[in-house]
Amino acid sequence: MYNYNHLYYFYITVRSGGFTPAAKHLLISQPSLSGQIKVLETYLQIKLFRKVGRRNQLTPEGTTIYGFCSQMFEASKDMQESIEEQTCDSSRNITIGVSDEISGSLIGDIVSHFLAKFKKNKCPRVTITSESHNLLKEKLKFREVDILISPISIRGTEISVINCSDIPVVLLSNQEIQPTIKSDSINSSLKKTNQTIDSSLQLVMPTSGHKLERETKEFLDQNKIKNKVILESNITESIVKLTLDGIGMAFLPSIYVNKHINKNSLYLHGPREGFWKYKVYLSCQTNKSLDPLLISLSNSFTEICNRHGL
Repeated sequence: MYNYNHLYYFYITVRSGGFTPAAKHLLISQPSLSGQIKVLETYLQIKLFRKVGRRNQLTPEGTTIYGFCSQMFEASKDMQESIEEQTCDSSRNITIGVSDEISGSLIGDIVSHFLAKFKKNKCPRVTITSESHNLLKEKLKFREVDILISPISIRGTEISVINCSDIPVVLLSNQEIQPTIKSDSINSSLKKTNQTIDSSLQLVMPTSGHKLERETKEFLDQNKIKNKVILESNITESIVKLTLDGIGMAFLPSIYVNKHINKNSLYLHGPREGFWKYKVYLSCQTNKSLDPLLISLSNSFTEICNRHGL
């Protein structure tokens, strides 16, 4: 009898595009994964992979075995999802993957609004997991998360974007910071507001690699605005807190900070419609894009954005 764990490891290795990403996905070491594949090859008495340069490619026999594995594991997942979609909402589980670049407060608002649509004894069970976009993209591909909320779009035959919002990025400071303008190269939108921006902004920024960090640097470079980064963080909430405490100024999506602006605890510099738009995408498996539960969550996302005037 075949060892289905070995077949599954082989299936994941091919789907992931190699032993290294597959081992990360399976949370095992690469030598252990390689050992499991060798056991399967010994049992089947065929070679599943061959070395071509530095890459492992499927042999013709491996391609045939992968075809059967794909049918088997995809059918199993399809059956599970079909059963779930036919059960009442209170029996459903929905796993939301959230990019670690997205504010936790925004996700809290969306999920709270989503769950408020159900009676207490009819609510689906929600699991929220936050990781890097790339890790969550793999989990979405393998149906380990049902929906992905990320500032990065995913395109492909298996995955579809079901919603997208353009969120204004605004410049903020603590009320105590009142910068003065000394530069003629400020963006024209800044000029029209008669707000005052120092020629050398002291900024609190996301860490390198984040989409918002790249977009902020592009904006500053294009408009020749001098700046000094005094602190970087990969936690959005900490950037908001540091701005509130007057450590520095920050460019942030307005939906993250509207409540602070409305309470006059943060000072808005420039137009409320922002200096550029920060896109946030909701993606899911293409064959689940008509799932009523995911549509309801997507609608909650839109409604929260509209509530904040986006």
